[in-house]
Amino acid sequence: MKAKMQQVQWIALAVSGLLVGAVFLEPAMALPVDVETGVPFSFDNREVNAALVTLYENDPAIWKPEQLFLIGMCYAVEQRLDEALAVFEKLHAQDPSNPRFLTDLGNIHHMKGELDEAERLYQQAWQESRYATALKQLAVLYVQTKGSASLEPLVGDLLEYRSGHPESLEIQKLLLMYSLQSPDIEAGGRVYARVARSLSKETIEENEDLRRLVLLATLRFKEAADTKAAAGGAETADVETDD
Repeated sequence: MKAKMQQVQWIALAVSGLLVGAVFLEPAMALPVDVETGVPFSFDNREVNAALVTLYENDPAIWKPEQLFLIGMCYAVEQRLDEALAVFEKLHAQDPSNPRFLTDLGNIHHMKGELDEAERLYQQAWQESRYATALKQLAVLYVQTKGSASLEPLVGDLLEYRSGHPESLEIQKLLLMYSLQSPDIEAGGRVYARVARSLSKETIEENEDLRRLVLLATLRFKEAADTKAAAGGAETADVETDD
């Protein structure tokens, strides 16, 4: 038992640093394998989650901030949201200006259904530090609660981030979703055009969700262009008839 606990402690030390900057609560992160079983470490492994939490609860004082982040993740995956909130509040208190900890707090409030507080924390992390994960989480919150058209206040920020990080497919997808749902067809078309120009054919073909969004947006704006052209032709015909 002692050897097993030492092994789990080693895993905690090894992976905690790797989690910094990772997308919060990704369903199955690829992490180092268990040296005895060859099974990849994953937050889906409830036995490991429980062992790490037990280690923490036996002596919370010895855990460093990067390890507390791991414990908070384990609590969250196990849906022990009050305990997760306490861990991330502790981290935030230790480093109030750290945007990752603000975003972590926002994630827990988001999971608890406390959406106004989640939105406030995401906004703070983005506005104060331009922390991209907070922007993405804020956009996801808007889409979930208000629909894709509600992204309009964030479009400028999303485009700003995308221009420096064209490889960020999550941002590209959010912008395409906005272009599809925006009631302003011209504004949506401008966003679509900027995203489409930045994507290679290979990138589109390799990602099914992205390919579907590009196809739908292309159809929407082609139809809009055709309708506008037809209307223009009809107006021209009317003028010629009047003459």
